[in-house]
Amino acid sequence: MTPDQIAVWWCCQADATRVSLLAVLALYTANPTGTVKALLDAALSAAGYTTDSPQYDLWVSTFQVQFVEVTIDGVDVTVVLFDPIFWPALVLFVTDPGPLCPEPCPMLKFSLDHL
Repeated sequence: MTPDQIAVWWCCQADATRVSLLAVLALYTANPTGTVKALLDAALSAAGYTTDSPQYDLWVSTFQVQFVEVTIDGVDVTVVLFDPIFWPALVLFVTDPGPLCPEPCPMLKFSLDHL
């Protein structure tokens, strides 16, 4: 996705989805390579997505994060890897034009002029 595509799509998302994306975006900008799953879970939980809910699984598949098991200092840790296309585009979108929605979802505008 490009920032322009995200701009059209962004305001059509549920509030919880936008909040979750901004929360996880903070994790991504701190370390674009990845983060530990516990931090992702905390960010998503704050937006209402708990790890035992189907919405959590849908979020993970939709926004293309991958879980990988690694060993750090002898401890097995689940690490989250971010999609290299979506997340950089989201950073560019949030920077310009920004995540505000001054108008309703452009995909939900209907006209009855043709009737």
